[in-house]
Order: sequence, then C-alpha cells, then structure tokens
Amino acid sequence: MKLQRAGIEVSPAVVAPLDPDFLPAVLFNRKYRELVSAISGVPLKLALERGDGSTSTYCTQVCPPGSSLWPATATYVERIVKFLLWQRGGWRVYVGGPIAIGEHIKAAYSPTGARSFDAGFMGGVYERPFEVVVAQPEDVPEAREMTVPRPESISTTASAWPRYTVACRLGISRKRSRRCSCASAGNCACRSRW
Repeated sequence: MKLQRAGIEVSPAVVAPLDPDFLPAVLFNRKYRELVSAISGVPLKLALERGDGSTSTYCTQVCPPGSSLWPATATYVERIVKFLLWQRGGWRVYVGGPIAIGEHIKAAYSPTGARSFDAGFMGGVYERPFEVVVAQPEDVPEAREMTVPRPESISTTASAWPRYTVACRLGISRKRSRRCSCASAGNCACRSRW
C-alpha cells in the first residue's frame, strides 16, 4: 500500500490496522531527505533560544522554494520545528535558510496560525512572547547548551552515570468530579488533591 503526504509517496512495510492512512513521520522524513540529497538541497539551520540564554541548534537540507517539493518542504520543516519545541523547548525560534520557509514557519506559529497552541504554550512556559526570527543560516546563533552536574548528595547508586539520573515525575488524573495530582522528586513523594 502506498501512502501520500504533501507530494511524497511512501510504502510502509507495516500498515496500521486501526488507521490505514497513518504515515509515520520517520518514513516521510527519510523519503524527503532522499529526494533532497538527489537534487542538492539548500542548507536550513534552526535554533531554539530558551529562558536561561541557552540555544539549541538543528541543521538539515531542504528543497529550494519554487521546486515541485515545496508542499513537502513546508510540512517537513513545520514538523521538525514542532518536534524540537516539544523536545528541547524555547521561546524564540530562528529559521536560517530560504526566506519563504522562514515566513511559512512565522505564519504557522502566529497567534492565528496552525501552530498557535504550541506558540502560546511555549510563550507561557518561558513567560515571554513566542517569536520566530527569519534569518540567513550564517546569522543563526550557534549552539550554547547548558548542563547541570549531578549533586553528590543525591543517590550514590547513580554515581556510575555521568548525568543527574534521579527523576522528577508529575501525574494528573481526573476521575468523576475530582482532580488529583501526584508529584515525586528523587525518593520524596508528595501528593495533593484539589
């Protein structure tokens, strides 16, 4: 069975029985990258700035605007930006590459765009207005990641691991007319209801 999204046709090895039209993003992305490498794409550099001044970057190649793969390029970049926002976080996104792609992302993440929820949510998390900056790849900031060393006072069983391994968890449940939440940090658990 062949599935098509934004002009990209993919034949998944396994078809989802409950949703035969489901196309995993990894298959779409893999096929798109194959097509871009065949036509020598243009560079695209994305950067996400977080509240503490740290910056995370992602570099890829895309088809130039005006090519027959423009709908696939728009879908590819929009989904990559969404994934990066939810994986790494940020209140400002730099899109370094073709201006048309940057303007598409800016429109999608505007208050009335298709990704307005994501923009509003990230703006609320970082307590700043969400912003998309369109730039050339060389003008996009370099990566500046920050890490927090694991405190020695926490869990000596994790000392073989290079990073902080004691997890913090939050669970929220709504049953009938009551809402409950439960939070834990390391070996401490607290529970509250409201």
